[in-house]
Amino acid sequence: MKSFLLALALHASVVAGADLCDSSLQDYQQVCGEATGNFQLLGSLCFPGGDNGEKQQSSVTFALSFADVDSTILPLATLNQYYVLFYDDQSDSFPAVNRITSDGNFQNCSERESLSKGICSSSGTDCVYGWHVVSTLNKTTYGSVTTYYKTITISEAWAREWFFVLSACDISTSIQLHSYSISSDAAVDCSDIYSYSDGGYIAAVVILVIVLVVLAATSFIFYKRTKIPELLSMDDTGYNEL
Repeated sequence: MKSFLLALALHASVVAGADLCDSSLQDYQQVCGEATGNFQLLGSLCFPGGDNGEKQQSSVTFALSFADVDSTILPLATLNQYYVLFYDDQSDSFPAVNRITSDGNFQNCSERESLSKGICSSSGTDCVYGWHVVSTLNKTTYGSVTTYYKTITISEAWAREWFFVLSACDISTSIQLHSYSISSDAAVDCSDIYSYSDGGYIAAVVILVIVLVVLAATSFIFYKRTKIPELLSMDDTGYNEL
């Protein structure tokens, strides 16, 4: 597991568990919804990275709501298996989640978990897989709905898209996530960072084409200069008449 510096912090705001979307944020600054399954993509956010390769810190706030916690519907033993995992867009992270293994099968839940980025303390040590949801002390309860809150800080030098997955590999039933929101006012429109990337690829292709043209022209010139001139043919008839 690759370990990136994701410093943990607590989120102090109180949000109603039934409606976690923030109307004051742009669509690209938050993802909201509900989830089922045992390895569920919650959404993704894009971050611009720092200037000149220097790392920029961006806070991301999570609010996950569960109904009927500590009941037959959602026992604490089941909720204890829930983790939020973090992936980025590098080839060895989220893009590798659905790759076929060498034996021709899809990766299992645990193998997918191993591709996630680590959460580390602010010192860069004590890294663990993802956020263990029930480990947070910052939670609220409204009626039958309990909401858990967490804020992490992503330290990133380059523009990247980060993906957030709710995973529960060791349960026999589907994930029961009533609703959730993941938000960051530092997030940018993903089309912006990918347009920057496309510009770099286009520039590289243009430069490569120019280099190929120059090499082809140079090769032709050297070919012409080194070619041995052909001897002029003589008219045999005219020669005999001399």
